[in-house]
Parts: sequence; C-alpha cells; structure tokens
Amino acid sequence: MAQAGPAKLHAINSSLDPKMLNLLGKPKIADQEAWEHLRALFASRSRAQLMSLKAKLSSTTKGSESVQVYMQTLKNIANEIGLISTPVEDLDLVIYVLNGLGFDFKEI
Repeated sequence: MAQAGPAKLHAINSSLDPKMLNLLGKPKIADQEAWEHLRALFASRSRAQLMSLKAKLSSTTKGSESVQVYMQTLKNIANEIGLISTPVEDLDLVIYVLNGLGFDFKEI
C-alpha cells in the first residue's frame, strides 16, 4: 500500500484530536491504514451509539410536545442514524412516528 502523501496525511491528522493522534501510532501511516485503524477503534462505540439511537427512535413519544417538535425530534434521530449507518427507510420512519403519536391521532 502506498504511503500517504503529505497533504492526505496532514488532512487526517488535522481532523483528529491530538489525543487521537497517539492512537494512530506510526507518523507515516498510509491513509487507508489510518482510516481502517480509526474505524476499528470506534466500531464498537458506533455500534453502541447506533443501538442507542434506534432504541431512542422506537421509544420516543409525542408526550406534551407539539407535533412539529415531535416530528423534528424523530427526524434528528433518524439523521444521526443515517450519519453512522444506513439511512432510516421512509416507511420505517412513518411507523415510528405513528406509534409515538398516541391515541389522539389513532385515526391517522
């Protein structure tokens, strides 16, 4: 694997917290290796975060919030899931929305 060019390596290094740079180890690590190393370091954390977000998506209810605030909350959670995994399907999001609205909206 080719070594990272100075610009690519600098881009990776500058996007990381200085504490994270120590976890990468070798200063001349190839950019693909660097990303794979970072992915491995954070994979379990991402999975835990994904599970937490999916649980939050399925358990969030409208409660005393307005429908607009409730919908925005679910959209924000779905967007976060999409950032770390695959996007939430529209049909699934509709099901989550309807399940959390409560009996006042059962005719929907």
